[in-house]
Amino acid sequence: MRVVPTTLLISLALITAAHAAPPKQLYGKSITVSWTETRSQRDSQAGPTFKQVGIPFTNVYYISTEGRLFKRASARSPGGAGSVDRVGTSGGSESGDSRNVSFSGNRIVASNSFQGAARQTQITFDPSFSSCTAQVITGMPPGRKSVTVRSITTGNTVEFESVSAGPASCSIASGNPF
Repeated sequence: MRVVPTTLLISLALITAAHAAPPKQLYGKSITVSWTETRSQRDSQAGPTFKQVGIPFTNVYYISTEGRLFKRASARSPGGAGSVDRVGTSGGSESGDSRNVSFSGNRIVASNSFQGAARQTQITFDPSFSSCTAQVITGMPPGRKSVTVRSITTGNTVEFESVSAGPASCSIASGNPF
């Protein structure tokens, strides 16, 4: 596992990059990135004890034949499963969360902050755009002992005191997965 200073991760997640158009080779394609996030967390409904959990995540990106980006983030936990759909390369929420997806050459960099934590996904394509690799980095701000978020799997509030992303897999396919 690669360790990245949390201040760098948070800074990367909050940078608003210029939004270049997706490479034409990705039009009409879907990209799936999967990894397991390891957290020491407690559920507001389950009691005061922090527990180590592994949460499988999948992000599916679809670039339409017109070059428009669609993303579905999904996760599964012992308490349930859920997903969040987004359209476009940037946005925010009432809770202060932000997201940004940028395209540069043969790479996609997706960054998002969520209630004090941050995640960055970098997807790199081979020259023919027929295969990909991905790296996911997660972190919390320096000095924060914990971060409280709403779980997409249960809808409950969860608090975590540590978070890290495991190795990611990446695949590319033709067509709209939604």
